[in-house]
Amino acid sequence: MAAISVTAANVARTDGSVVVYNSGATITAGMGVYVDANGAVQIGTNATSAGSGVGSQNVGIALNTASSGQPCSVLRDGSFNPGGTAAVGKVYVLGTAGGIIPVDDIAGTEYVTVLGVGITASSIKLGITVSGVAAAGAVS
Repeated sequence: MAAISVTAANVARTDGSVVVYNSGATITAGMGVYVDANGAVQIGTNATSAGSGVGSQNVGIALNTASSGQPCSVLRDGSFNPGGTAAVGKVYVLGTAGGIIPVDDIAGTEYVTVLGVGITASSIKLGITVSGVAAAGAVS
């Protein structure tokens, strides 16, 4: 499976808590993001443990597109339409450049941040866990 192909205009919160931050980068709706030490939203990545934020309370999904300095609404729990097709029962993790990828696609040395589980073809239930460790190899 590949990363969820997000249509930003279709990203929507189903339920859960939303917090609004200032964006520290150009963010697109549907990206996995984290809040940096200055309180700004940044694009999440699986390339480094620090790129995923420190603790699951600092990671979420951007619900709107925002340029640097603009407000960005971040969903930190609950369910959302990822703006693309999810697989029911599939675990999704943070990919590169804020992408949402199936856990099967994580490669060795990439850091594992679980985002949630597909509960319908158009919904992912968040259950964020920032592991802080890299995968030992391909996860299956």
